[in-house]
Amino acid sequence: MLDWETPESAVVSELAFSIGVRGLYFDKVYGEQEPTVAIPDMPYFNATLPSKFQAYVSAYSIDAFFDSLLEITTLKGWFNSTMVPEKAPVSLTTTTLNTFLPGIQSFYGANLPVDVHFEILALNNFTVQETKELMGGVTTVVLEFWVETSQSTQELATSMTLIDTSFQFTALVEAMQISINLGNVNVDKINVNYCSFGKLSALTLKVELNNFFRFFTPELNRKLAKHPVTFPSNIFGIFTLSDLTLGYFNNYIYAGFTPTFIPR
Repeated sequence: MLDWETPESAVVSELAFSIGVRGLYFDKVYGEQEPTVAIPDMPYFNATLPSKFQAYVSAYSIDAFFDSLLEITTLKGWFNSTMVPEKAPVSLTTTTLNTFLPGIQSFYGANLPVDVHFEILALNNFTVQETKELMGGVTTVVLEFWVETSQSTQELATSMTLIDTSFQFTALVEAMQISINLGNVNVDKINVNYCSFGKLSALTLKVELNNFFRFFTPELNRKLAKHPVTFPSNIFGIFTLSDLTLGYFNNYIYAGFTPTFIPR
């Protein structure tokens, strides 16, 4: 359902028909919740850009979209030792993870495979940087490490919550699809929820997890590439959109399309 709100009338010129919408996404159960991200000043139309259909989307709308998305669905996944890149200096086993999770090897035994499960609890505080062509945000994620004690049995070794972890990403465009490509990930705070084999140091975990993300970001990007967002190409049966392009500005992004009107 689209229920748009605009404080001003449309802007009509010889070149364009332009209108602004508030862009607040929300779930009907929780109601309207304003993001903390400020709405920047944005253009309606830029005649110097080649796309004839232009949309300018603020970090405010991106923040609201992900916030409401997590209210109605769960974003989670997993990866195991078979998914580790060959060039990575570590693998997902009790032996190689023992530096990061001291005590896991002596408790479970050497060289047992470990599966990592994750669930995203929050995605917010989005920003867009024009000079670096980057977007960023803050997330809270639950990480669980499960040891494969046998071919058919797994045991939860430890669970932790990464609080206010900052990340940067770019959007990759192909045809009318956008996929997310992660850049830097920086863990700020960690809460250890459970550990079966001893007491873990939050400071050690913070350092080691930042190294962990540095090595496993390529694999995470391969997973993200398999789940692109597809933009609608048919608009109310009136015209189609093609040739999606993206541009980065301070706290908003530009999406340009080529419209083709459908003959009647």
